[in-house]
Order: sequence, then C-alpha cells, then structure tokens
Amino acid sequence: MYNRQKRWMVTHAALLFFCLGCVSLAYALQPLSDPTRPVGVSGAGVAVGISAPKTIKWKLTSTLISPQRQVAVINGRVVKVGQEIDGAKLVVVKPGSAMLHHAGKTIQLKLISGTVKHAAVPVP
Repeated sequence: MYNRQKRWMVTHAALLFFCLGCVSLAYALQPLSDPTRPVGVSGAGVAVGISAPKTIKWKLTSTLISPQRQVAVINGRVVKVGQEIDGAKLVVVKPGSAMLHHAGKTIQLKLISGTVKHAAVPVP
C-alpha cells in the first residue's frame, strides 16, 4: 500500500510539473507589449485604423568618410559608394547623410541620431 501511494504521488507531481511547464512556455512565447507605446499604434509602429504612412525602406545609422573610402551603414549593412542595397544604388556619402538612386529618383537619407562626429586633427 505504501508503494502504491508513493507511486501515485510521484506520478501526479510529475504531471503537475509538466503542465506548469507547458503553461509557462505558452505564456513566455506571447509577445510583450510596450508600456510606452501610444494608444492606437500597433507593434509594427503603424497606426491602427488610420491610413498608414509609408514605411521607411532604408535607414542610415552611420557614415565613414576618409581619403581611401566612403561608406554608409544602411539597414545594418556596410555599403560602399557604387554598391546597391535593396534595389537602390549608393551614390554619395557626406557627414551625417547619404544619397541613393532608386527607380529614377534620388533619395536622401539622414542619420537617425542627428549627431555628426568630425575627424580629429592628426598629431604631427
């Protein structure tokens, strides 16, 4: 009788832990809501119930200009002048901005942060 009760308790305890694990996993897989998000805006950053503005296709996060190269970081990828990214060709890199050609149009990108750092003067 003692072994039967022990086996019953162990079985039910294992079943209980398994169920708790499944419930906690299902809860953990749900997306978290942003408490600072304004009311009426979905998780994708597009207003709900309002005609949504066009999403930005290219996002400039950094520029690097030196005598040897001109590089921009667009959408997390390093792009040199003359290379293409998502169907657009990088044509100009300036401090704090970059210019793309796409579908016959010129698109100017500006740094998100607005902070432009200038090169230090080399020490002789």
